[in-house]
Amino acid sequence: MSANDAMSTHQKIVKQVEEKSGVVNKVEEKPAVGEQGLRQKTKTKSDLFTKDDEEPKYAFSHFYNVTHGDECTTNHHIMDKGQEPYPSATKYMQVIKCISGNSNDSRWPRAEPNQCCSSNETSLRPLWYQFIDPGGMDGSMLRNFDFYHGFLPREDLPSLLKQVGDYLLRVSEVGEVNNDSTIIQRDIILSILTEYNADKSGEGRSFMGDVKTGKLKNLVIKRQGSMYQIESNRAFDTLRELIEFYKTNTGQLNMFTFLLKNPIKLQSWEYLHSDVKEGVLLGKGAFGEVRAGTLQLKTGESIEVAIKITKCSSDLCKAKIKEMMREARLMRNFNHKNIVRIYGVAVDKQPLYILLELVSGGSLQSFLKANAGKIDVRDKIRMCLEAAQGVAYLHSQRCMHRDLAARNCLITNDRVVKVSDFGLSLIGTTYVIRTRTKLPIKWLAPETISTFTFSLKTDVFSFGVMAYEIFSDGAEPWEGKTNAEVKVAVTNGECVQMPSCCPELLRCFIATRIFANNPEMRAEMIEVVETFQRAYSESRTFRMRRKIKSFMQDVSRLS
Repeated sequence: MSANDAMSTHQKIVKQVEEKSGVVNKVEEKPAVGEQGLRQKTKTKSDLFTKDDEEPKYAFSHFYNVTHGDECTTNHHIMDKGQEPYPSATKYMQVIKCISGNSNDSRWPRAEPNQCCSSNETSLRPLWYQFIDPGGMDGSMLRNFDFYHGFLPREDLPSLLKQVGDYLLRVSEVGEVNNDSTIIQRDIILSILTEYNADKSGEGRSFMGDVKTGKLKNLVIKRQGSMYQIESNRAFDTLRELIEFYKTNTGQLNMFTFLLKNPIKLQSWEYLHSDVKEGVLLGKGAFGEVRAGTLQLKTGESIEVAIKITKCSSDLCKAKIKEMMREARLMRNFNHKNIVRIYGVAVDKQPLYILLELVSGGSLQSFLKANAGKIDVRDKIRMCLEAAQGVAYLHSQRCMHRDLAARNCLITNDRVVKVSDFGLSLIGTTYVIRTRTKLPIKWLAPETISTFTFSLKTDVFSFGVMAYEIFSDGAEPWEGKTNAEVKVAVTNGECVQMPSCCPELLRCFIATRIFANNPEMRAEMIEVVETFQRAYSESRTFRMRRKIKSFMQDVSRLS
């Protein structure tokens, strides 16, 4: 089909959609060609701005993409505050209709972003995008409030909202699957510690009968046309008017009353994206990617950091945000030289950042492999000792790491080992997996393999496997065996054999006190630290004796 035929098809379908939906104020029938063409067609800015020209009516729009033979337009095209689309705008794109953030208009077909036609198909297909309404759901307007916390999840709220009347603004996303397409609704949330009124029946009272003084509530700020509201009988022209009203007037929802008393500003660990500058790519994973970069601290000082960047799409977005923030929340409690430090998070917009200490030497596993045969035994003992000190610290904080391995430790240029990657870590002493989960079989304790149980003692077992990696120059444990074979071997009491370079003291200790089949017989991590400390000291003494002996032999030969 020729381009002209495709354009004719485009116009026909546009007309059909308009007739079906009742659209009368489309931008222009003729499709725009390229970025400049699209800019020319998006000239009615009154359709995009409110009267005061400060907030957009609609920041996201419907676009249609057209495939012509091998050409496929798959980019996201965003109208941000009425500005022109991003420079990546491609051919044959046209603004058809703007829909408000609360629109549930079923007449408009919704399709997954990036969905496109096959190379041999020529058709017109709508793209559905998250709508950003006049509330500034992209954060551009919300960031004007110093108590706006971006995508901060509700699990972080109890540590921030402590007194009745404490409040903050944030945004939340809810995914809905509809006809094989995922629709993400983004809402403005007013989180507040509210007054709690007990009714006559006693409902709302604690078990001792006293009235509860406060309850954390997350109030969705709804949109009715261009108005903002929380209570159904009150609406406001702007979000700021709504906030100001409830500072001096009490609102009520069901048994809860609320009055905005104390805005909670960003915490010491909350940064803005503008505080961060991304640098070179360090690595990629299922979660997203890690980049080097710089962070401007609240003191004004700039430091080098590692930026963990979420890869957020469709219905996985909220789950990923929750997972990343859980890891960050956990790490904020840690302060140890052998634990990777977290500086904070930047969640005022997407993608989300976790801001970590930049450990220059990379992963311990990569370091061991790159320097195979060049690391002496004493250095290997020290590496094990430093990792053990980090794990012992975690256990003192009642934290199970649950994924100890050389790949999840980092090493500095000064060869200091730091435990990292707390994606599976949990606070507690025991945890049983209830659902099927992919696990690193070759590092697991026998009880984890047989009963899916994790504990502080399973960390001890996994540490022993990591010690094997260190003494084996990064070799994979149980090399040559399948996971099924390893399961049988470990549950039958077998364990990896430490290489001959490992000192006898440590070989015996690891075999009997770390790889013990019965977790009750395994050492605590503090005992592991003490044993490796002793081995390290003995290696130093042994080295000194060897040097003295060599020196005396040289003197004897000279005499």
